[in-house]
Amino acid sequence: MLRWAEGQQCALIKDNHRFMLPYLYIENKILFLCTGFVDWLEKKQAPCFYKSVFGVECPGCGMQRAFIALLRGDLLGSLKLYPALIPTIIMVTFLAAHIFFKFRNGAKILLYMFIINAVIIVTSYLYKMIF
Repeated sequence: MLRWAEGQQCALIKDNHRFMLPYLYIENKILFLCTGFVDWLEKKQAPCFYKSVFGVECPGCGMQRAFIALLRGDLLGSLKLYPALIPTIIMVTFLAAHIFFKFRNGAKILLYMFIINAVIIVTSYLYKMIF
């Protein structure tokens, strides 16, 4: 039932799964491009101007590292680095949807989302400064 694939050494495939090879190839290429992009982002991180001048972290410190951790699939690590990242992404996505679709109570919802994000940012900043 198993046979050697044409043009590949030591690759065994089942006869009924040969149609999957192009999809697996494309999936592997996309995965490689995505991880290459994340590695590139990690190398090109901008230093915090506030921290370099004053020596103290700013309320936005950790957002780049949290975004990279989120792209790598480390949700818990992303939340530890910058807890407001995911709510901020949700808020910006909702803002873009509100601009295009004009939700009835969109402005009020965005206001509440902004307040929640501000509270999370200030709380995590104070926690970082105290501990």
